Amino acid sequence: MGTSVKGWGQFRPSTPRQVARGASSGRHNGAKPSCHNHRIDDPKLPPGQYYLEMFNNNYWHVGSRTDIDWKSAGPSSASLRAIDGTSQALRYLVDEKAGTFRQDFARDVPYSSVVSNVWRLGERTVEDQMVVNSGKSNEYSQRSADGTVLASYRYDSTGLGYRVFKESFQGYWYGA
Repeated sequence: MGTSVKGWGQFRPSTPRQVARGASSGRHNGAKPSCHNHRIDDPKLPPGQYYLEMFNNNYWHVGSRTDIDWKSAGPSSASLRAIDGTSQALRYLVDEKAGTFRQDFARDVPYSSVVSNVWRLGERTVEDQMVVNSGKSNEYSQRSADGTVLASYRYDSTGLGYRVFKESFQGYWYGA
């Protein structure tokens, strides 16, 4: 069930499945994905398989449990510092029928311990270009499908760039 919002048609709250799928109709039904990770349903894959793509901050910090030394419990490749390290755009191939997953894609990107995202353009397939935002580094880039940098932009900020998107604005009431 949804709620009618004047001028926006039917509005539905996001479900976890919609968020994971990166529902393309999110601009009208509230299903805009979190974009720190998103699901890519590729018609070339057999039923039960999909890609899960994400920005891996690769930052290891547990500030709410100061009574435990967490440093030795984290991944060896993770940074314990908020300002330097290596982040990655990652993609996994998930097979729900087999109950397995494997890393399918990894590219180093500018480090961001927090607030960042990877977002596919166009039809949001693995063949489409991507936008990568490294919020802590104050940098975002447009990249080819294989992760090659096509353009990179830096900005000055006293805060953090939370998410970056690039949209065509087709289908918006004010779009071309």
